Amino acid sequence: MKLDLNLTTAFTLRKRIKELINKINAQMIYAQYVVEPERKEEILEAFETKNVEGSYQFLSELMEANRELSNLIDEQNLAGKKILNDLNKVNAQIILVQQIETKLKANRTSKSRNPVTGNWEVATLEKITEFDATKELETLKQKKVRLEDELSKNNSQAKLVFNLNDEIYTRIYGE
Repeated sequence: MKLDLNLTTAFTLRKRIKELINKINAQMIYAQYVVEPERKEEILEAFETKNVEGSYQFLSELMEANRELSNLIDEQNLAGKKILNDLNKVNAQIILVQQIETKLKANRTSKSRNPVTGNWEVATLEKITEFDATKELETLKQKKVRLEDELSKNNSQAKLVFNLNDEIYTRIYGE
């Protein structure tokens, strides 16, 4: 089945293929392969294709489809990866600036007991910077929104064609 995809739909298809891989892989890993004769049919019913060989073959086809689709996505996603790297940097900056902002809003006085007199003394604390964390945070959040929009636009505009095995297509999308 020939599918016309953009990166967003390709990511979704890859996720669905991986879910099916994980399901069948788990069936095969946790299955009993040596059972009493009267349980043979019951055990085989748990396999995706009702037999070991068919399930293994289908799992292999799914893994190949996942590999091919991942390669296709990687080829088309060079610009998206750069935007994602920018987005990761901005997210890290936002976390740092939020922490600075919290600390700059901290209490401006410190109370301690004088060891000689036993009296409580209050000291006024002073900021070490005039860094406007609130303004910087707003700037970073706006930059993040622009980058997210740019990434979304990139993902929807990148076009790719993927040939998906008819059996896999049917298992994912139905008839």
